[in-house]
Amino acid sequence: MKPIKLMVNAIALVSVLTFIVSLILVAASDGRNEVACFVCMYSVAASFLSLIFVDLKGAKTQFG
Repeated sequence: MKPIKLMVNAIALVSVLTFIVSLILVAASDGRNEVACFVCMYSVAASFLSLIFVDLKGAKTQFG
């Protein structure tokens, strides 16, 4: 069960980082970078869905 939790946490981390980077690219280009806009839209949905599955109670007891 532990590898599944690690995989879910890794996917959540990647999706949140993708959202942040694409948001920075959209802001830097004043919304003209359409590819970054699409990546930002889809990564918002992906990060929201992946953060639903992250177990924060398990992380608190596991790390302190």
